[in-house]
Amino acid sequence: MSLDRILAVASRIIRQIIKDRRSVALIVLAPVLVMTLVGFSLFDERDILNRIAPALLGVFVLFFTFLLTGVSFLRERSQGTLDRLKITPVSRADLLVGYLLGFLLFAMLQSVVILAYTV
Repeated sequence: MSLDRILAVASRIIRQIIKDRRSVALIVLAPVLVMTLVGFSLFDERDILNRIAPALLGVFVLFFTFLLTGVSFLRERSQGTLDRLKITPVSRADLLVGYLLGFLLFAMLQSVVILAYTV
């Protein structure tokens, strides 16, 4: 595994997602909207909401990151980017770790957004 190749893949993923407005909205606005709806639905049950909030944070970050990853892979497959990446000297492990780092950044960003909104 090569650190340069891993960082190149991760930076490509980050640039690709930042350029797409729908992906940015999925990262920032969708979790805020869902947390608002959950807050309104459990408004009278504040003690329940306080107990399940950490679990909701994990589930929402996992769900929205999974959704973002799926959309990105579908876009790359339809544009042929993934096939072109496979024929470069980047190993599958480099590709996997690069994707992991790229999407990990957005998962952490989502966690911060949700925590900042709910606290």
